[in-house]
Amino acid sequence: MKKWLILLLVLFSASVVVPMISAEIVFVNNLGKYNIGDDVNVQGYVQPSQDNIGYFILELKCGDLSYPYPPLDNKPVNIKANERYSFDKFLSLPYGYEGTCNFKASFKSESQTSNTFEIVDDLKGDVFVNKKLFKLGEKLEITADILYLDNDKFNGLGTIYLTLTNTSVNNTYFYKNLEVSNGDITHTIALENIPTGTYTLYTEVIDGFENNKKFNINNIEVTDKLTGAASLDKEDYLPGEKVEIKGNVDADKYNLFVDFDEKSEEVAFEAKDFVHSLNIRNDIKSGYHDLDVKVTDVYGNHYEKSLRLNIIPVATKLEVKADSERKYLPEETVEITGSIYDQGSDLFNDIINVRIINSKNDELLNVDINSGDSYSFKLDKYLAPDTYSVIAKNIKFNDEYSSFTVDKVETISASYEDNRLKVVNDGNIAINDNIIVYLNDKSQTFSLNVKPSENRIYDLRPYIKEDRDYSLKVNFKGKDIDLGSQYILDDRPFTSKITGAVIGGGDIIVYLLILIVIVLILLLLIYRPGKRAQTFERESGYREAQERLKKIRNEKLDKKAGSSRRFPGRDISQDEARDFREQMLKKR
Repeated sequence: MKKWLILLLVLFSASVVVPMISAEIVFVNNLGKYNIGDDVNVQGYVQPSQDNIGYFILELKCGDLSYPYPPLDNKPVNIKANERYSFDKFLSLPYGYEGTCNFKASFKSESQTSNTFEIVDDLKGDVFVNKKLFKLGEKLEITADILYLDNDKFNGLGTIYLTLTNTSVNNTYFYKNLEVSNGDITHTIALENIPTGTYTLYTEVIDGFENNKKFNINNIEVTDKLTGAASLDKEDYLPGEKVEIKGNVDADKYNLFVDFDEKSEEVAFEAKDFVHSLNIRNDIKSGYHDLDVKVTDVYGNHYEKSLRLNIIPVATKLEVKADSERKYLPEETVEITGSIYDQGSDLFNDIINVRIINSKNDELLNVDINSGDSYSFKLDKYLAPDTYSVIAKNIKFNDEYSSFTVDKVETISASYEDNRLKVVNDGNIAINDNIIVYLNDKSQTFSLNVKPSENRIYDLRPYIKEDRDYSLKVNFKGKDIDLGSQYILDDRPFTSKITGAVIGGGDIIVYLLILIVIVLILLLLIYRPGKRAQTFERESGYREAQERLKKIRNEKLDKKAGSSRRFPGRDISQDEARDFREQMLKKR
């Protein structure tokens, strides 16, 4: 201790007595970048021009900051002239000093600074993950190698967390603090019960000097999609067949869901490959159907695929329809529909033969139609009343039947043409009845016996007094047919008029007077004097005429005796009239 005191006194005396001398101060090593708390090796020397004793001081300066007293190094040294005092020191960079710095070495009145260097809190290293695409439930493995700038292994604390990008607040879904020893980080995160999406992995480390580093790995994708495949054993199926579904997924334990035809099935599997069969309903609709396959594991990962299959239609039912709830009239139209249905009650495309027969097995129609089409069958005007059978036939089915009924119609039509009344049976049944014909205010009853479509002609000339227009009506079963005003011309020969009047029942009194006059004239002619010796031929002619008149008279008397039926007058032929006239002239 006494030696140090003596040396200090010597140095103090030298500084007072000895004049100022020059000395060379040199830093021999280049300084770079350092972390806070690093030990920095500072090397150099001091070489005075003469012997000298003084204090060697080494200081740290960072910007406006100088390391507080005492300096990093401060001690007395005794240096011979032209000899070197070498310094080689490891100095720990203190906390709080950062930025651009240098060291300053001083000896006596001389000083020198080192090259500038940086003090930073940054670290270096690498962080690794086992992969970047994960399914829910998989493990994210993190490894890291953290170093100081001088390559020393880092020791401190670390934090690991995942942040979901492009989301609102509270998007950190994993946070873990851990101790970092010797620069190594090894950690595993089970990616369960977190949202799917793109994450960033952050790893932060810090030591006691607040040297720190934040590492991040972007675009770590977490998905709930399983990779897989699924297919059917074929595309076309018949109703009632089995569908076999085959596939695989990148999961070892999962449930398979199959949705088909409004029915869902669930099966558990513990292998990557799966096979499942399901039955097709017998009454399923024809055509294309979607079969949806979904696989879900315990973590919520899933695989989905929609498969399409075709159901081949099978004809199962033949149906024919005619409206049997009503009765049809002639000339109406019956709509007949033939349909073939498949197993799903949809129309099946095929040809149907349709026949219509009556109760006597007579065929009215034989036609082929397409399934689902209608045939319009127009009833004949004179089609007889009956129940008609509609028979549908197809090669795949037995005959199917329907029916419709045609009602009876009893009606007539009337017209006046060529000076005659024409009455037609416009119904579909035979008529055996009477009609009443009105000429102005007089009526005449006639019989009508006709089959459907047949007609009868009536001569109205015997029932008129003079040729002129008459209001003509025909009444059948209480229904009038008004023929309006018709001109009736009695263009019969004279004898026909007489005969027709007697037969037809015209004005009896007038015609009887005419007949009496004719008879008296004939009697006068027959019994004239001198005429009894007429030849046999004349007598024969006279007798023949008498016989004809007698016949006419008897017919007239028979009618008056009780016959209530009136007949239209009968015309006398031209030969009879001519012969009658000749006989009368010969008798004169």
